[in-house]
Amino acid sequence: MNKNRNSIFWGLMLIAIACYLILSQFHIVTLAVSVTKLILGVIFLGTAINSIIERSFGGLFFSLAFLWIIFDSVLGLPTVSTPVLLMVATLLTIGFSLLFPKKHHISGNFNENKHVEWNDYDDYDKVGKHQTVFNNDTNDTFFGSNRFGASAKYINTGNFRKAELDCSFGELKVYFDSANIITDSAEIYVNQSFGCTQLFIPKEWQIVQKASVFAGAIEERNHNKSNGSPVVYLTGEIKFGSVIITYV
Repeated sequence: MNKNRNSIFWGLMLIAIACYLILSQFHIVTLAVSVTKLILGVIFLGTAINSIIERSFGGLFFSLAFLWIIFDSVLGLPTVSTPVLLMVATLLTIGFSLLFPKKHHISGNFNENKHVEWNDYDDYDKVGKHQTVFNNDTNDTFFGSNRFGASAKYINTGNFRKAELDCSFGELKVYFDSANIITDSAEIYVNQSFGCTQLFIPKEWQIVQKASVFAGAIEERNHNKSNGSPVVYLTGEIKFGSVIITYV
């Protein structure tokens, strides 16, 4: 969703909750669920709808899993344990990401005003306001995070050293194809839980995996053409999610 549609959607949702609570106090309607479940239900329903628009498999499946957990007794759904539902959401996220990968062909030229000129990038309109361009050679560490939805980060620097990425319940895409490493090594730290982080890495980089993985996966796509340097250490924790490395 773009910013205006997103604000309208959440505004209407909050107004609807307020009206429902007032009507329930006058016994005009019956409050079948607790206020906490109602609010959480609206949040996860909103993230599910937003994830469909953004084509975020992680955000969609995990939102649906939490909706099942919250409303299984209310809707008469079969009782399924929380770990199983979360594992199913993780497997569906990984599986659908493999079957329906997003197009990521990109040609990004950064001008002096730090704007981006795009050529043949089909996901641009879908990423919209969620994109962030890092265009600074003085930062030692680049930070990127995403919660409940889809987000994309583009790192453009001539002296990349370290990135710290945090993604939960959604999909985070980070493009390093406009980054250069002038030292012998660099580090990409990923804290991934319940979703997917996609890293688009120059094929000249050598990735060394040192991340801790629990109920998740790290996948490499395409083949790199590294001569052994520079070395990029992939560190961090992947829990109930996946990290996909695509060499470009």
